[in-house]
Amino acid sequence: MKIVMTTVSKLDEAELLSRSLVDNGYSPCVNMIENVSSVYFWKGKITRDQEIILLIKTDIPENVKQFIEKEHPYETPEIIFLEGEIPDSPYGTWFNEYFSVNRQ
Repeated sequence: MKIVMTTVSKLDEAELLSRSLVDNGYSPCVNMIENVSSVYFWKGKITRDQEIILLIKTDIPENVKQFIEKEHPYETPEIIFLEGEIPDSPYGTWFNEYFSVNRQ
């Protein structure tokens, strides 16, 4: 399993992107972590903003990357791949069943 991390600036953007990822078979679950303060260098200056982190669980990270690049509201969206491992568990079964159903 991979976790693709990205950020957005508004809750409605987070909800739309998350829902689209699940509806289109890219992820069985997207966590939205609100009220994150980000400090970053952008277009020659240091900026501070409130953002929402999206943690997108997937087994098709390149497809998620392409989806984000197309649908994300930012000019340059953050896209980070994180490694994840699901132990043999009911959650793992659920995760794998999602992709088997959404690939038919």
